[in-house]
Amino acid sequence: MRAIPRTAAIFCRKSACSSGVRSRVVDIQQRIANLRAWRVKVEAPVYAVTWSLGWIPMVLMAMAWSGVDPQVAAPSLIDYLMLSGFVSVGLVAAAAWVARRFDRRHWLENGLAGGSVRKAESVLGQIARFREE
Repeated sequence: MRAIPRTAAIFCRKSACSSGVRSRVVDIQQRIANLRAWRVKVEAPVYAVTWSLGWIPMVLMAMAWSGVDPQVAAPSLIDYLMLSGFVSVGLVAAAAWVARRFDRRHWLENGLAGGSVRKAESVLGQIARFREE
């Protein structure tokens, strides 16, 4: 990615090429911003709720594959697992609320966006600063 600004600087004059490169950088920045918004607002909550409840069938399947019938071995186990799942969903909601309440929303969003999105935003910011110079 670092070769792109150098190549653009070598082969283009400021007046002839700056608007084309700038518009491409801005277009990519907008796409990454949309990806970031999708990951924070849709993907992360869906995964959090899914995996808060998704581990329950896995435990039950592991017990069945090992030859243990969960309803016979521990009749209240399924109720306990369901309660644990709903408590987990509640903890996810509480963690999101606490992060927003105590002004840690940006920290939470950076974590949920993912390292690749943050790295791409950083590189595009460097390209944009290079074009301004």
